This record gives sequence, C-alpha cells and structure tokens, in this order.
Amino acid sequence: YVVGGLYGNSEALRAIIACFDAEPADRKLLCFNGDFHWFDRDPDCFAAVEEGTRPYLRLRGNVETELASDDDAAGCGCAYPDSVAQDRIEQTWREELAQRMETLGVQLFASSHTCLPVASSVEREGRTYAVINNGAAGMGNFRGDPNGMLTRIACPGVAEPPIRPLYRTHLAQCRVEALPVVFDHPAWQARFRAMWPLDSEAHRSYGQRILNGPAYELPGAVRGQFHT
Repeated sequence: YVVGGLYGNSEALRAIIACFDAEPADRKLLCFNGDFHWFDRDPDCFAAVEEGTRPYLRLRGNVETELASDDDAAGCGCAYPDSVAQDRIEQTWREELAQRMETLGVQLFASSHTCLPVASSVEREGRTYAVINNGAAGMGNFRGDPNGMLTRIACPGVAEPPIRPLYRTHLAQCRVEALPVVFDHPAWQARFRAMWPLDSEAHRSYGQRILNGPAYELPGAVRGQFHT
C-alpha cells in the first residue's frame, strides 16, 4: 500500500489499517509516503497519528520535514510550482519520462500529492510505463466524495483487495489499483472543525474539500491503460 497525504486524519488512518489487516496476501507492506501529519494540531490527535503510523514504513514529506526544522518561516515547505499533478502528466510523458524510467529500469512511479490524483501510462518499444498518484489518503479526491484514496500494488496470484478498486491496470503481471479510503466522515469533520475553526486558514483552504471533495471528476484521473 502506498498511502500519501494522510494529513493527520486519524479516522482515515483507522480505516487504512483495518483494510490493510484484511489484505489476503502472505507478505505485505504499508508505506506512508509523506505528509501523514498536518491537520492534527491537537496533541492527542497528533499522538494517535504518530503511534498509529509507527509500525509501518514512513517516508518524510514536506510536513514532517518542517516539523523537524527549527525555521518557523518556511511554512509547509511545499514550494509548489504553478502547475502540478494531473494537469502536467501528459507534458511529462512528452518530456521523455518513459525514456528516463527505461534507463533506470523502472516501469512504475507510485507518488502522492495534496493536489489531484491521476493514473497514466504510455507504451514504449513494447513495454508499458506508468505513473499512479493517489492524491490524498486523508481528504476527498473527487467531486461529491469525501473519501480518501491509496495505491495498492499486488503481485501475481494475490487475491482481490478487501474493498473494490476505483480503477486499475496490469503492469508486469502485477495489479496496480486505486482503493478508496472509506472512513467515519462525521467524526473527522467534527474533529477538523474543533482543531481548525471557520476563520482559520486551514478551514478556508480545505474545509470544502474535506466536506465534499474537490471540483474534479473520477474519469479525469483514469488515463492510458488504466480502467474503472
């Protein structure tokens, strides 16, 4: 499992661990791919996320990097360009991403970002190269849907996941798929409002996405050989 952008959502964390525990595979790995903290400003919520993620592989994202820094002026450390994630992927393929992946011996990038999810692939000399970006595990990713999302990569022979994928493809005989993170929305929304009131920047920036998802439709994320 590649779980990027949990953003301190303790309810989503609980759902992710339950789904992972129900996985039928004999060998499995859960990777928190950066930014597992953020909205969890309450000490008890922060501690719950810290302890809940501790048993698994954790990669340091922008948020964790800033937590470890003594520089309070750096903000979230994102330094986003004007255009990221799903609206850049086609240009990225044109800028020879597949060729670079071929040189590295890599067929799949599983990335994550606070922006919008995308799954895309191209063919090059008989091989498929793919990128899957889960958007956010702890926030909604599609219009009218407050569920988070994670990436599941399953080896040949592994049974179907505990929850129905939103979309998937086969790559080098493995299944690469996007799973919804279905958590207790009222509980998380209440907790978010308690930590980030209506006049806070976090609520102004992300309150609507947490409630109803972003202005983005699922078909826009599914490209190349990926399919619903």
